[in-house]
Amino acid sequence: MWGDPAAIDRLAATCDTTGDDIADVSQRATRAAAAVPWHSTAGSSFQRRLDDFAGSAVRCAGEFHSAADDLRHHAATVRARIEEIHRLEREAARLAEEAARAVVDGGRAVVNAGRAVVNGAGHVASGVMHTVGSWL
Repeated sequence: MWGDPAAIDRLAATCDTTGDDIADVSQRATRAAAAVPWHSTAGSSFQRRLDDFAGSAVRCAGEFHSAADDLRHHAATVRARIEEIHRLEREAARLAEEAARAVVDGGRAVVNAGRAVVNGAGHVASGVMHTVGSWL
């Protein structure tokens, strides 16, 4: 089996939450840094590094959200395949039942034909005996 769709959905939700958390941390850090009135080379350097971090965090959060979307798509595919397997199982069971009924019906037909032969032979034997008896 390719996996449990519910477990895959839970993993997708975790990825979405993680992406949201990363984006939130980036936004909080950016707001906190913007609130500090730095006017120096160190402040400018820190701001550039924070901007780099924020950009990386946004890309990382996006990757988590993209992974979540891919996982949800996979879960939907798994659900569709599981439903197809169940449909095929039902069809196979129906065909097996139909074949079993045909075998039983065929067996009954053979038994009835055999009875007809035996009954017919009995009538023939009785007729022969009657004819032979009349000769004697």
